Amino acid sequence: MANKLWKGDGAGCRCGAHGRNECGCPNADWTPSEVYRIRDLNIALLAKQFVMQTKIDNLKKYLDAKDELLACYRLGKRPSETLLNKLEKLNKLIGESNG
Repeated sequence: MANKLWKGDGAGCRCGAHGRNECGCPNADWTPSEVYRIRDLNIALLAKQFVMQTKIDNLKKYLDAKDELLACYRLGKRPSETLLNKLEKLNKLIGESNG
């Protein structure tokens, strides 16, 4: 019964034991399968968190550059080429991440 499982809950048990205390198999894995499912879910959530944090960071950079651009116009200054290039690059990044 237990040896048909992929991992956890007695995977690798060849003696037909019902639990860790009864089993003498050297490669049996009695870790509850819920632990593996939770670990897999955690990895997926951490990956999503990384993607979302990257989007947030790009939006913050974009807003900072927009504020800098508005400040230039308020002061009657021409925005630098560097600032305009930065805005264009960030605009593309934001557009790609939302598409």
